[in-house]
Amino acid sequence: MMTCSKCSEGRPIKVKGMCMACYMRQRRRDKAGPAFVGRARTGSREEIALTNRYDWLDRFQGKIDASGDCHEWQGGSTAAGYGVFHACGYTYLAHRLAFDMVSKGRQNITEKCGAHLKDRAKHPRAKPVMTPKGEFASASLAADEFGFTARTIQKYATDGKNGFSWV
Repeated sequence: MMTCSKCSEGRPIKVKGMCMACYMRQRRRDKAGPAFVGRARTGSREEIALTNRYDWLDRFQGKIDASGDCHEWQGGSTAAGYGVFHACGYTYLAHRLAFDMVSKGRQNITEKCGAHLKDRAKHPRAKPVMTPKGEFASASLAADEFGFTARTIQKYATDGKNGFSWV
């Protein structure tokens, strides 16, 4: 039986004189082309776009319909419905470029657009939880008091541990 000449593992030959692992590795390299060096660091393209934002910002804002309470994307979109925008030689998801504004608190939050979802006590899915320190409107608020994560409080309440329970 012949073994793969590319790897030192001595696997049997499956395709084109290589084992299956070496063949798939070679196939990925050939498909990517000679300039393939791996996947780009997450967020690196957005950094390029944001440093050159004055080149495309007017075009980007022209694709936003701000006539109602919510800002709706009027440009192109992916098959899944996410907005896309072309700038600096790359295609970006529109919400990633708009995030620069959101991170600095410059967006207009209205009741229609989801301000009620930011209120942890009145969130539609918030369930009150009873703790040793009293009742809290949500596991998230109880987590702040105890220094745990909300998921830990939820687990304690579900299991009935340490004096935690759902109300």
